[in-house]
Amino acid sequence: MQWHDLLGAVLIDFFDGTPYDVETEVDLSLKKQFLDIVVIRKKEGELHHPLPDGMTPLANHNLISFKSHQDSFDGWSLQELIGYYVNYRKQTSSSLDQLLPEDQFQLFGIAARFPDNLARQVRLEESQSGVYDIHIGSLRIRLLVIRDLPNKPANAMLKLFSIVPEQIEFACRNYHLLSPHTTGIVDQLISKYRKEDERMATTIEELNRKLMKEAMEMASVAERLKGLTTEQILKRLSPEEIEAYLRTLKKKKPKRK
Repeated sequence: MQWHDLLGAVLIDFFDGTPYDVETEVDLSLKKQFLDIVVIRKKEGELHHPLPDGMTPLANHNLISFKSHQDSFDGWSLQELIGYYVNYRKQTSSSLDQLLPEDQFQLFGIAARFPDNLARQVRLEESQSGVYDIHIGSLRIRLLVIRDLPNKPANAMLKLFSIVPEQIEFACRNYHLLSPHTTGIVDQLISKYRKEDERMATTIEELNRKLMKEAMEMASVAERLKGLTTEQILKRLSPEEIEAYLRTLKKKKPKRK
């Protein structure tokens, strides 16, 4: 009998007749879980394509969790990624007693926008523009924020998934397909962004108008706040206006060193 079996037996005895029940050897594989992307080294050799900022050097197993502009990389996303790593490491190792070394793995979070909620929960160490490190115990999770990455050719493939029209335009001009196997689907994406699809063109135009409208609204709010005390500000502005204005101020703050 294993030690955890003995603990389970003691806990079963302890909680007998209480509102709590005790289960042992719980199978956690009943519900399917899907890690977004894994980049695996399959053979020896050098990588001749420049990687996006923050992705170098790659490990043998690179686990990626991606959040588009519709989602946010939050605390739960971080916990999920760590959980996927634990499960994946077990599955790729020869046995639980001989796990592959930790340095064989790299964890990446890729997010279209800055994760404000996560930044309030854990420390994000900015190593360069748009690249942050999160340390959980001995683990280092590298977080890439697409919107904040500089516009340079190596970042073009990630900029395809930006919400900023200028960044999308940059990506379309600078991302070059490398494999005939992905030409079709990536071509469709770039074609849409290049406004060959009228609906996508309309979407980009609407986004531009929305950004301009937000900028004008914030300028109006700033004008209304001049000379007011905190109490007067709270009375004059709705919670939504205050939250939007604070977000704008945060975007204008100098980059953290």
